[in-house]
Amino acid sequence: MGIAASDRPTALVTGANRGLGLETSNQLHAQGFLVILTSRKESAGIAAARKLDPDGKDVVYHQLDVTDALLPFIPGGGRVVMVSSGLGELSYLSRDLRSKFADPSLTRPSLDALIASYLSALEAGEAK
Repeated sequence: MGIAASDRPTALVTGANRGLGLETSNQLHAQGFLVILTSRKESAGIAAARKLDPDGKDVVYHQLDVTDALLPFIPGGGRVVMVSSGLGELSYLSRDLRSKFADPSLTRPSLDALIASYLSALEAGEAK
């Protein structure tokens, strides 16, 4: 979806398919902003944009994962701290799995493997 030039304020909201990002998009839309709603998961992002603006004139969707763009700027040994309302969602995981996710030496490939393993276990009904 293209975005036409506009004289009104424009806001780009990341992680906007749910939670705080979705509500931020909703509030900005209500205030007359052109909202560029972004998320990693395209289907959820499109659904969120349509919910806020069925015509797609004031809220447009763009798939975006900021992680890949951010990683080159992090020096060796650097850490990314994510502030998220979803952080508490880790509480349902086993203590062992939480400690693996929280390990300060966790690398991107290790994290990807850990997530893939967990998703496989979840799909098989064996997640802890």
